[in-house]
Amino acid sequence: MKKEPHLIITPGDPGGIGPEIVEKALSRPAIKRLRARFTIVGAAEAFSPRSKLFRLENVQWIAAPLSAPKGRLLAGYQAGWSIETAAKLCLDKKADAIVTGPIDKSRLQKGGFAYSGHTDFLAALCGQNDVTMMLGNDRLRVSLVTVHVGVKKVSERLTRAELERTLDHTSTWVKQALGIKKPRIAVLALNPHAGESGIFGREEIEVITPVIERWNRAKLAQVSGPYPADTFFAIHYSSKSKKAAPFDAVVAMYHDQGLIPVKMIDFDRTVNWSLGLPILRTSVDHGTAFDIAGQGVASSLSMEAAIHSAYAALTSNRRKKK
Repeated sequence: MKKEPHLIITPGDPGGIGPEIVEKALSRPAIKRLRARFTIVGAAEAFSPRSKLFRLENVQWIAAPLSAPKGRLLAGYQAGWSIETAAKLCLDKKADAIVTGPIDKSRLQKGGFAYSGHTDFLAALCGQNDVTMMLGNDRLRVSLVTVHVGVKKVSERLTRAELERTLDHTSTWVKQALGIKKPRIAVLALNPHAGESGIFGREEIEVITPVIERWNRAKLAQVSGPYPADTFFAIHYSSKSKKAAPFDAVVAMYHDQGLIPVKMIDFDRTVNWSLGLPILRTSVDHGTAFDIAGQGVASSLSMEAAIHSAYAALTSNRRKKK
């Protein structure tokens, strides 16, 4: 008998919408039809005692501690503890993937975990120095060279090595997840008008173009660019674009440059992937939304998409191994 995929779900910050969207997602008929087991790792008290999730046969619980060490914020500690526990279960081969709900970075740090988000936290837990964040939906997939850094620090963080890492992780993901042997990857410029021959900056000349040229000489993938970001998405991904985009993925230089367009295209069904980890992790593409938490109005579509994406990746990989 085939073993059902085992997915860990961490709802995220217990004061946000995470518990609500997990409750809704696991109650959807499409999720219920998946032949999978789920373990929720987090603050069980953030869910209603009458929640149906406590009674589902394919849903188990690992409750986060009800108290935090002295000086730590409980909500942030529970969120961080849950991530640590989930990662260990996957690293120990007791689970197959992690699907994460939204956390608040400042509350996570006040809980005693000095990380800027899930990506670098999971990288540290897995002993990985290099991890790439990619957000994607059916129309657009965008990987980021720099992630949670201030805009004024982007240029100093943008190196050939970092761009190489992003291209390597993105190309590998496209090959494995989509089955495309030679990925078509577009690379964005950092500066307006792609630097205008150095007038607005030399990053395109000194960093981005040399890496693109090396990849094409080595025939590692079909890499093109650097494209000015403002016109690139308008030409290839706007609602006026009649044809399917000619790229399998896009590499952006910094957070908002890449994530604004991908979320505009399909915010509800966009999934956050962590590339380069030894474990599979997907996540929602949104934050904690404290302002609407507990009101029953939060959409669970991104959580549903994250669960479906993790499940599809697991079952696809198992079919390939036959």
